[in-house]
Amino acid sequence: MRGHRVAGGVLGRSTGRALAAGASEDEIAGVLLAIAPVAGLGRVVAAAPEVAITLGYDIVSGAKILAGPVTCGDV
Repeated sequence: MRGHRVAGGVLGRSTGRALAAGASEDEIAGVLLAIAPVAGLGRVVAAAPEVAITLGYDIVSGAKILAGPVTCGDV
């Protein structure tokens, strides 16, 4: 997806594919919330940084990167 940096792990690639397929950032966040009771809160919290990077957030400052970070050619 143009304008989104894809994190290296499976969740980053899956998030990138979801964005490319037309999913919104809110829908992706909703999936994380929906699976929390089944997957466990610890796993969801551990997954959040990778998903956030793919969505274009600077996880250190917590700010949204508006300029469009580097993208991955194969999403």
